[in-house]
Amino acid sequence: MSMKSLTTEQMLAVSEPLVTDRSGKEEKKQPAPKDAGDEKQVRQPTPREILLSVDETRHVVPHLEKAHRVLLGLRPPDDRDYRKLVEETDALDARFDTTASATYDAYSVLAALTDDPEEKAELLRLQILHFPRGKDVTRMRNLEEGGAMMAAEEKMDDPSRAFLGAQKLGRQGTLLSSLESCFGLGKDLHQVELRKIAEEQRLQANTAKVTSAAARSGWIKALETLLGNLELANLTEETLDLLLGGLREAQAEADKRVVAEARRRAKAKEKKNQKPAVEKTSDDRSEKDSEDKEPSDDGEKE
Repeated sequence: MSMKSLTTEQMLAVSEPLVTDRSGKEEKKQPAPKDAGDEKQVRQPTPREILLSVDETRHVVPHLEKAHRVLLGLRPPDDRDYRKLVEETDALDARFDTTASATYDAYSVLAALTDDPEEKAELLRLQILHFPRGKDVTRMRNLEEGGAMMAAEEKMDDPSRAFLGAQKLGRQGTLLSSLESCFGLGKDLHQVELRKIAEEQRLQANTAKVTSAAARSGWIKALETLLGNLELANLTEETLDLLLGGLREAQAEADKRVVAEARRRAKAKEKKNQKPAVEKTSDDRSEKDSEDKEPSDDGEKE
């Protein structure tokens, strides 16, 4: 079976023990001879160490390492950190939208309830100062929402803080504490969004630029070279099984997958070609009978 039928993950699993100092399996240690004078254990060489120790295969290892690295580049980069940042920004954005919307409404409610014209005017002035775009601040991009809150915080002064601190909301809250929650959430949202953007740029930079076909082709060529050189080397069957066991297992799995896919396609094609017989309806039979009774053009009518 051609190695072209192997999946990319199977290819990587085959070549990893050949290009790293890890065998991919638990290393077996053999006890040293009893006359060695100590109880040290002898470590079994890894496939890569075996290849480097054989004259016929030593020079193939660097080419195989390069092919493995290129193929490894096709794997999507680890985006777990990015996904965590996305979840964090979504949660912060939801909290900010709720808090900012409620705080904006609180200005309007307190202004409508007060009997003091000056207090009402001050509430409406500060509402416009802190939320110049009204509730639209909750529909902006995360960086813009955070930037708007940081800009509003810079406009705060001591008289405004004292005034807002005197505006009670609920049993313990004040309009100042609600507004400061907006400032804090906006600042956190801005910072996390910047981290998310930086992580996204890092992922894009790590995206493989080589095509899948070229990477797979290079890997297959390196493996075929290795197989050809192994035929020239005088290695035991046990050593060959250690080196090529992963490839043989992967090809066996690929064979099963190809056969199963071929059967599935053949079955689908056979089903498509089978046209079900169309049963004649009573209308079709009636139409046929009437045609049989009609005289020909040169016949006589009764």
